[in-house]
Amino acid sequence: MKKGITPIIAIVILLLIAVAIAGAAYTYITGYWTGLTAKAIELTSTTCNTSGIVTMNIRNFGQEIINTGSDISMSRSVVAGTGTALPNFAKFGDGGMTDFNGDIDPGKGGVLLDQCTATSATCQYTITTSGRAQLVTVTCT
Repeated sequence: MKKGITPIIAIVILLLIAVAIAGAAYTYITGYWTGLTAKAIELTSTTCNTSGIVTMNIRNFGQEIINTGSDISMSRSVVAGTGTALPNFAKFGDGGMTDFNGDIDPGKGGVLLDQCTATSATCQYTITTSGRAQLVTVTCT
């Protein structure tokens, strides 16, 4: 007569293994998702006036405060037109061309400002927050 575990004990062990795997998967997925949504911005609108001032309205839809001085990076290039990119670049403020390094609370917004060119051109911006990049193209007339 061979001895082994009873079917009831085998089922209990299999259930414990399944619960452990489900718990590990839940922990991994929630950590991954929190990392993705912790600091995230969206562009709500982008405009350019006749002086070449680009206004990008952004909103923090993440779950953590975003510091504009350290959490947001931008790059810019002129992709069409006769102008060249001017040096005053990537300012954050409340609508004026003053530098402002501050925080954007979750659910709140702010304004990124730049002077694209002195003449008619199309500028392309890459705005990066928490490893996620957004590409924005704006034409100034």
